[in-house]
Amino acid sequence: MKTGKGPSTRKSLSLILVDSDRPSFSMDREGPMKSSEIIFEVIDSPEGGYEARALSASIFTEAEALPELEETVRDAVRGHFDEGQAPSVIRLV
Repeated sequence: MKTGKGPSTRKSLSLILVDSDRPSFSMDREGPMKSSEIIFEVIDSPEGGYEARALSASIFTEAEALPELEETVRDAVRGHFDEGQAPSVIRLV
């Protein structure tokens, strides 16, 4: 987080509202069910490049360029979820 004088250089690319009543995982007798989508908020990094933070999971990654960010987000999602539990759609907003 930037400290000091003047406005922050962080700029959000967009805002999305997520239904807070719908959890990203629901439990049934056979364990957690896979969520179909995970949403990342992408912002300009104060150090340059981009930062991506998942809205429904504790996942954060960064990269210098958007194509690189897309790949680091995919890798972060694969590493965060157990095999077969990763969402089928990754959305960057």
